[in-house]
Amino acid sequence: MNTVFAGVRSEESARRQFHDSVSFTIMLILLLMGGLVWCRSRDSFLRLWIHVPTKDHGDIPAICIVPKAARPVPVILYAYGEDEDFFTCGPVLQQFAELGLAAAAVDYMPTDRVAFADKFGALISYVAHQPWADPDAIGWVGSSFGAQQSLQYLLENSAAPPNVYVRMNGGWVPGIEKLRLADHRPKVLLVHSALDEVFSKSDCERLADAFRDSSIPTTLVVLNGQPHKTGQFRLQIFRAIAEWCKKTLELSHNFPASPHPNVIPLWLCLAPSVLWCVFWWHCRPANSRSPIRSSQNSKPTGIVRLQNGISVTVVAAVTVTIVANFVLQNAPLSTRSACLARYFLANRTWIAEFDDLSRRPELTGVSLKTVLDESQLAHYNTYELANWRIDEDKYFRYVLSPVLDDGFDVQFGWRRELWEYLYPRIKFEQSTRECAVGVVRALRERITIDSTSDASDGVDQVWRNGVATLKNFKRIYIAALRSVGIPARISFEGNAELWTGTVWEEAPLPLIMGIPELAQLNR
Repeated sequence: MNTVFAGVRSEESARRQFHDSVSFTIMLILLLMGGLVWCRSRDSFLRLWIHVPTKDHGDIPAICIVPKAARPVPVILYAYGEDEDFFTCGPVLQQFAELGLAAAAVDYMPTDRVAFADKFGALISYVAHQPWADPDAIGWVGSSFGAQQSLQYLLENSAAPPNVYVRMNGGWVPGIEKLRLADHRPKVLLVHSALDEVFSKSDCERLADAFRDSSIPTTLVVLNGQPHKTGQFRLQIFRAIAEWCKKTLELSHNFPASPHPNVIPLWLCLAPSVLWCVFWWHCRPANSRSPIRSSQNSKPTGIVRLQNGISVTVVAAVTVTIVANFVLQNAPLSTRSACLARYFLANRTWIAEFDDLSRRPELTGVSLKTVLDESQLAHYNTYELANWRIDEDKYFRYVLSPVLDDGFDVQFGWRRELWEYLYPRIKFEQSTRECAVGVVRALRERITIDSTSDASDGVDQVWRNGVATLKNFKRIYIAALRSVGIPARISFEGNAELWTGTVWEEAPLPLIMGIPELAQLNR
């Protein structure tokens, strides 16, 4: 009989373990799906991996990056060159998408003209029938051999030209002088490197003259000092091209116009898994939820009570400490809260930074947590990460200080976000000037310089919106340099200056400043 009962209990135990395993698996699946939904809601774009049917090459892969907008948006079709491929052109496409333009590319070989015509034409047909695409605002952008192939395609299909056409480092194409567009003439932008060793500058100038002879409005921009492969300046150039395309395709343009996503609350995404856990626990047999109690207690009652008392005391002390730290960190900066934070929260290695910031009257009312974070990060980056050394006076006045220029309202709390974005891009640089080149390049890839934007925007708002006046760009440039440990200030002439270790000198500027003329700076 005991053997039978033991077998029944063993079978019930195995069944319960199986049900628990299935329920736990379902909970993990719901948790994973909730996390994926939350992450997708944070993305500003729809990233579509599709297959486009062609006449002679079957279904070929293509990628579209589409802003989450409530209306059809202009579309840029990108033809990459020999130094790119279908899997590495994403950063270029995103430069257009960040300005509110959809961008698409198809998989092809840049040197295969026949295959390109079939595939590029299929992509044009696909985009024209999409609900997110504005069929009256289509642009083509070609780079290197992609520029050659796209122009050849235009010559063969001149009845349906794009609204804008951009060529980056392309050359002469035979037959261009015979191009005639009867009804619709696209606006053309030619961007060419002065030191291009593949396609000469003179060929690009001939091409510009040929477009103008065909009554096609054409703008030529020459990048002084740049070779055919623009390397680290590539995304900065394509940012400027994207700005020109947006301005040309949308007369009522507003930069950056990339919509901010409506993020689904994290608790709502995790709610299904939590509800499943509650349901699972409620539906389990009562005996499986009851804790196993020992019939004998080998320890004396006094010792057990003492252990319980110590446990409760420790838990209460830890809870009180956590709550006190949370309340103090989120308290506004004042003389009393600064004294408490200095004693309980500040580390002695960066206590001098905390003292300097907490004594500034303009920071009164700022969250103590922000002051602590700024103090710690500034010290850590300057004295443990930076590959250069600066004296204490320059550090406190032009690295730690939140005052970016005279007469400018103090902006605080920008250091962490700028540092997290910029430091991975410049961590191997050995001098302040080399580092500044990387900083301004990264800023220009993300921020549009537009004279019509709000001049009163602060550093955090400029960084979030991705658009600034020239004056505000210089301010965020100063903040960005300080965030990575470079002493920087605004000069008497209103320009950004950096400390090289021996002298103050003008900070390097972007290769291309911005719209509407895409003015190129000789640097």
